[in-house]
Amino acid sequence: MLETVLENGTGTAVSQCALKFKPNHMGVAPENATVSYPNIGPGSSGSAPIALVCVPGTASADPLDKLVGALRDNTTGAVLFFDVPLKLEYFFREGSPMDRNAFITAFRNIPTTSELSATVKGLPSANFEDAARKLQAINVYYIDKRAAADDQTDVFFSGVLDTGLEVLIHTTWKTGFAACKLAIRVASLEYAQTLWNSIERVLKA
Repeated sequence: MLETVLENGTGTAVSQCALKFKPNHMGVAPENATVSYPNIGPGSSGSAPIALVCVPGTASADPLDKLVGALRDNTTGAVLFFDVPLKLEYFFREGSPMDRNAFITAFRNIPTTSELSATVKGLPSANFEDAARKLQAINVYYIDKRAAADDQTDVFFSGVLDTGLEVLIHTTWKTGFAACKLAIRVASLEYAQTLWNSIERVLKA
């Protein structure tokens, strides 16, 4: 759901607008091409929620982190172009955790050149179980953990975007430190940075 606020800078009232998004990676489109606002007089503003759907087959090479749209007043024909942030944490499919062996196979089949890794600092908790609960809330599921050197723990997660892209996540935690190493491995490297930013937001929330 996209909440919109429209300020009427024209000389006539606005109530019905046509909405269209430029083709985007996630295939996001309005459920209804017409947006109904309360009658907005000149110099006034009004709001309306817009239901969104993901339409398979409409993905494009446009930026992953924003939606570009156009809103046209059906009365005057005036057009407003706009963009809004696109947060990938809202686009993971609900499902069930990947089988551990399947995760290992998938992880090995994606080259390390398709991995983005960096440290997430300033986490609200040093407990990876808190992170697991946050990730599960967005349909990113815990797979397994293993002890690592220097009193560290490797924890693995996976999720699937609405586009069908598998996202494999490797985190490393050290006891007593409210930080973790976050590695994102995906077959399509162009998704890696935006996905990394999305998971970082979830972990730091």
